[in-house]
Amino acid sequence: MFLSTSNDFVESVSNQPLTLLLLERLSDAAFLVDMEGNFTYGNPSAHRLLECSTAELLSMAVPDLPLVSLPQVWSNQGFGSQSLTAVSFFDQYITASEDEVAVEITVSYDPEEYSCLLIRQVEPEPEIPKSILPSIPQLETVFRFIEENYARSISLKDVALATGYCPSYLTDLVRRCSGQTVNHWIIKRRLALACNLLQETDRTVNQIAEDTGYQNEGHFFRQFRQHCGMTPLAWRKSQQQMG
Repeated sequence: MFLSTSNDFVESVSNQPLTLLLLERLSDAAFLVDMEGNFTYGNPSAHRLLECSTAELLSMAVPDLPLVSLPQVWSNQGFGSQSLTAVSFFDQYITASEDEVAVEITVSYDPEEYSCLLIRQVEPEPEIPKSILPSIPQLETVFRFIEENYARSISLKDVALATGYCPSYLTDLVRRCSGQTVNHWIIKRRLALACNLLQETDRTVNQIAEDTGYQNEGHFFRQFRQHCGMTPLAWRKSQQQMG
């Protein structure tokens, strides 16, 4: 059973059950709009976005949406009278508490039927932590290479080759100047980003392992537990509880 429909709308899309089924399952807020800009359908996500009933949604039109730019874009583009088939742009959704949330708007236009309007919240990119590598003049080129390449699979040999040292001399130099090994600093930098991603995003452990230069989840899991004292998921849960 569809959450919001009008009788005319049911007749116009009765031969397109797959379209409706797909819209019902979308996590994006989806609206079907007639040629005058009135809503004829809203999926469950659309209801949650507007916090309104079926009757309220069906009494609304595109200009009623609390968006900064969409009403003007809709008017300027002239949907329903032009041959434009699709347009996508970013906008700001104004919540009931008057906060602005970044969203992506996609409008698909069928000149013989209706327009489909999708509203998707844009997740902000996590803030990548500033480098935690020490500032040591003798190791400037070493740490610069690590900073620029730690998120891919690099080793002592890669750092030595990039900085013009032989691996054994580089190992001794880094240990004397910083008290730690080259691999220690590579791992420390990777795990600093991993902790940030675990805390600020909902990415899976496998995705975070890939994002931080590990070739497999198991290697990431072992190093994280060794250096942080717990598994990645346990660390994420501990941070959520603290927050």
